[in-house]
Amino acid sequence: ATVGSLRVRLVSVLSLASVVPLLLLSVVLVRVVESDHEEKQRERMNQSLVSLQAQFGEEKTQLAAACDTWLADLAVAVGTRGLLDRPDAGAAFEEVLRPILQSQIPPSWAGSGALEFEFTRSGEGAVASPIAVFAGAESMRSLDTQLRSETGAYLSWGVPLLGVRRALEIPGTGTCALSVARQLDAAFLANLVR
Repeated sequence: ATVGSLRVRLVSVLSLASVVPLLLLSVVLVRVVESDHEEKQRERMNQSLVSLQAQFGEEKTQLAAACDTWLADLAVAVGTRGLLDRPDAGAAFEEVLRPILQSQIPPSWAGSGALEFEFTRSGEGAVASPIAVFAGAESMRSLDTQLRSETGAYLSWGVPLLGVRRALEIPGTGTCALSVARQLDAAFLANLVR
């Protein structure tokens, strides 16, 4: 009976002695695999962030270039269409420039972008307030944030925007300014991720 009991003890101790190292080894392997997986995920996330920042920078550059081009086109229209010679310059600006502004808004901005053109006379005939023409999303007509000449991200009425404002002097006539803003909405972000 003592020999049988001794044999049972010996088998259980040997079984336990062979299982414990395997358990410890499996725990260590699981931790190594998990830490490697976490590191790879962190690296992929950092690469994605760098890529998104580069794409956002490209969007800012494209918006600034588009604003400059659109402003030059509008300044040519102001100078060549005799808008300042008409008795009601405000209505003339609206009639001629609104269709131009509406045609400049990209289709992908539907309902989420706006352009506002302002003309301020200089010299004789100057008026206190500029002549303004707006085209785009009505929700963006009264931004509570003044856009700057450098393209950037803004927050207006709790809505994130990408915007820029550029000005161009027409010698002897006045100053043309164009504000361009686009909401950073789901469509913009989906386009940015692609």
